[in-house]
Amino acid sequence: MTDESRRDAIPSGGAEFRVEIKRNCSISPRQLALLLGATAGTSFGIGVGFAAFGAWPILPFVGLETAALVAAFCCVARHAGDYETIEILQGTLKVEIRDAGTVRGYEFNPQWARLIVLDAGRGAPRVALRSHGRMLEIGRHLAGQARLALAERLQVQLSSHRKG
Repeated sequence: MTDESRRDAIPSGGAEFRVEIKRNCSISPRQLALLLGATAGTSFGIGVGFAAFGAWPILPFVGLETAALVAAFCCVARHAGDYETIEILQGTLKVEIRDAGTVRGYEFNPQWARLIVLDAGRGAPRVALRSHGRMLEIGRHLAGQARLALAERLQVQLSSHRKG
């Protein structure tokens, strides 16, 4: 697990176990805006140059290209702050997931929750929590080996709650 994709907090505030998993976002919003501005400016500059020599029909396509780029960058920016927080606090397993600005919280009893590793065939294995007919996939922002390491750490914590 890399420091960019996972941040472990030392148990604080009474938490017995806590892990925060963040998406590896290699570009800041400001850098994203600068990149978009530079790309759009270059495209429009080239388009105006062609239009000056009589190839004016290129300008609508430059506009479409820029609109598609803006849409793609908006999608990337929308998911830049996604995260998962998994913590065991006062006998409750809590999972908080932020996906595209929507935050959802889930609670499980750690004595009843079971950790499941689903084989994804050729892809990375998937990890899920299952309890009382509910299943929740966790570790979506981690690579395959990091997901398995998370599963091992969480399994140790769940096992200790079953014994105690």
